[in-house]
Amino acid sequence: MSRMSILLLGAALLCVAGTTATAQPRPRPCALDIKAHCTDVQPGEGRIAACIKEHVGDFSPACKARLIGVITSTRECAADVKEQCTGKGLTGKQVADCLREILPNLGNLCKTAILAAVLRSR
Repeated sequence: MSRMSILLLGAALLCVAGTTATAQPRPRPCALDIKAHCTDVQPGEGRIAACIKEHVGDFSPACKARLIGVITSTRECAADVKEQCTGKGLTGKQVADCLREILPNLGNLCKTAILAAVLRSR
C-alpha cells in the first residue's frame, strides 16, 4: 500500500469517526456524506478513498460547495476545470454550476487532490 493511500485511509477514518479535539464542533459538510456512502466499505488497500471518489457526485449541496472551492484552488484540477468549464466561456456562478455537474467526471488526479485537501482541512 502506498504512503498516500495510507494517509488518505487514516484521514478518511478520522473523518468518518467524527472525533474532535475541541468542545465546539466545527461544521463538516462532507463527513456525513462520507459516512452515508462509505460506512460499509472495509478499510484497507485504498477502498475508502476509492468509495469517496466514486460517490463524490452524490454528496450534499453543502459538501459540493466545499469541494468546488477546493477544485478552483487546486492546481491538479486546473486542466479539468479549463477543459470542462472555463474553456466554454462560462464565468462566475456558471463555472460553479458547471463544476457541480462535472464533479463525478473529474480526473483521478484531481479527485485525489480534492480528497486530500478536504480531509487535511478538517
